[in-house]
Amino acid sequence: ISACLVGSEMCIRDRLMDALCELDALLNRLNPKARTAFLLAHLEGRTYIEIAEQLQVSERMVKKYMAQAMLQCLTSSLAPAPDVP
Repeated sequence: ISACLVGSEMCIRDRLMDALCELDALLNRLNPKARTAFLLAHLEGRTYIEIAEQLQVSERMVKKYMAQAMLQCLTSSLAPAPDVP
């Protein structure tokens, strides 16, 4: 903790890099089309219809890919712990 107080900017950068590496590993567990669909939606802001056209799948399949990715995120250690009263 003292290292974070002294170099808080460095600590934040390190924590961000750790989170990005963990997210990358998490997304690599998805099949390639599910990973691509997730990235297109969240990084490029593409609609499901646009993603379906690019991946040459149905819009329903894109929804399934997104559900797979969200489930992977929710069940990973990246998900924040629930608030406990």
